[in-house]
Amino acid sequence: MTPSSYWHTTPLHYAPYLLMTGQIFSQRQLQSLSLPITPRRTAARRDRKLGLDNFVHLSLASVTPLLRDKLRKGYPHVLLAFDPVVFDLPGAAFCRYNAKSWGHRERFIPVTDPAEKADILTAHANGRYPSLELILPERLPLFPYARCLYVASQKDADFLYSLHSLLPVPGISLKVSAEHFPQTCEYNRSPLEQYASSCRTAGVILAPPALPFD
Repeated sequence: MTPSSYWHTTPLHYAPYLLMTGQIFSQRQLQSLSLPITPRRTAARRDRKLGLDNFVHLSLASVTPLLRDKLRKGYPHVLLAFDPVVFDLPGAAFCRYNAKSWGHRERFIPVTDPAEKADILTAHANGRYPSLELILPERLPLFPYARCLYVASQKDADFLYSLHSLLPVPGISLKVSAEHFPQTCEYNRSPLEQYASSCRTAGVILAPPALPFD
């Protein structure tokens, strides 16, 4: 069964810069373009060793073990829901396992063959490959593929709304959805408020603040 959406989670403080660029970049592209986004340290080494560092990773479920872990630790995140047409973009592949599971590199070879991808989807629907990911080479444009950006609270939404005038007019709706963010903890909002104020003063979206998220 084809998923109704594919999902990408990112720290809340990265969201304005991500919306400004209009792209999600792979770890390797972030480095080669010298963009001020730092991949998760715990994931970067694994992805390099498994040959997955030049892909953008999307999950088939909105609430993943990764998201639960970050929320439990008090690191605010957002969720982007992507139209299922990304399944057919050039180079789109399935990776049967999340890199966190490690194992032999052969287990993580991207699957691009349409018939094999269909078989994997069927197996996933029957309980296999619970950490299945859709991976896309190098970058994924937000427009026109991202349909909605979900945040955990109205305060998180207000942070993004406060920067609306500095962002491209997106075709992405912004929704507050507590159900997508279980175990959400309160956190110190002052650094985000200071960042938003600096952006408004400068009249541009600045490089994200260096806040912990891993």
